[in-house]
Amino acid sequence: TVRFGCSVELQTGTGERIRFTIVGEDESNPGQGRISYVSPLAAAMIGAAVGDEVEFRGGVASIASID
Repeated sequence: TVRFGCSVELQTGTGERIRFTIVGEDESNPGQGRISYVSPLAAAMIGAAVGDEVEFRGGVASIASID
């Protein structure tokens, strides 16, 4: 289950994989893959599990892994 501090790998419909780590607001740096827990993407992922889908870049991506 996705929670604060987790690294999450998303897979888009085109097969692209993108990794994000959910961090505090002061540690956030989207260009380096660190997103704030209050961001819309992180909020959508928190509580989700591998295989769940979230809105991403105007489409849908599935959660491929959680570390």
